[in-house]
Amino acid sequence: MRYSVRMWLLFAQKKLFMVIAVASVILYGLSLLRVQSVIWGDALYYYAYTRSFAMDRDVAFENEGYEADFGFPHPPQVSERTGRIINKFSLGAPLLWLPAFAVGQVMSVAVQNIGFVVRTDGYSWITRITTGLGA
Repeated sequence: MRYSVRMWLLFAQKKLFMVIAVASVILYGLSLLRVQSVIWGDALYYYAYTRSFAMDRDVAFENEGYEADFGFPHPPQVSERTGRIINKFSLGAPLLWLPAFAVGQVMSVAVQNIGFVVRTDGYSWITRITTGLGA
């Protein structure tokens, strides 16, 4: 009898996990429809780190801060001492996003090589969705 209770609890935990996972994906999809962007708000500052590390191999935000569709939500602040754009957000999460960003970039290049028109500069919808899901 005890074994069957343990098996039932294990099954219930797996079922609960699946329900939470599916609900999370649905809620994420609904938020995409509402906001019309995969990355928004403060995440744009974090994404600037990720994109700058991966694509530019630096931590200068001149191109990320002024990007037309995905730039900083507020006018970038420029340091008087260095003349560079200041990003006051931490770089912990962006470092953790790098593997998902890399997967998205590989997928973007593969889709472009098939013949579709896809950006490969780190701002493609494939890269942003993959990074968002990896976050």
